[in-house]
Amino acid sequence: MINPGVIFRLGQMIVNGYGNSQATNAAEQTRQARILHSFQEGLEYLQQERWLDALVAFERYEVGVDSPPELFWNCALCLVGLSMPTDALFELNKIQDVAYLKNNQEKISTLRNAIEKGIAEQNTTQK
Repeated sequence: MINPGVIFRLGQMIVNGYGNSQATNAAEQTRQARILHSFQEGLEYLQQERWLDALVAFERYEVGVDSPPELFWNCALCLVGLSMPTDALFELNKIQDVAYLKNNQEKISTLRNAIEKGIAEQNTTQK
């Protein structure tokens, strides 16, 4: 019978690419560079008020556990620029970073109020 610990270590080696750590590191560096480029591109479009281009660039960012709150903030700004306040509020509500929320309370509150006003105006015009 094969020792379960040996099977586990073999499995780890396969998953981690035994002897392939340099290729894995290079792939990770490439992925990180692509993510950074997308974010910077989104910021440039945002400054130019190219809302859709900015949103597309930000959406290329790989959303995960460690997604920066600025990603959701920027997507919310783009959606406000595209007159999509309900979607903007949804993005704004994705910000979970407590420190970011605390340090940017006034800014977030101002944007939330503007979004909610936009939603109310949309509802009024649709009636």
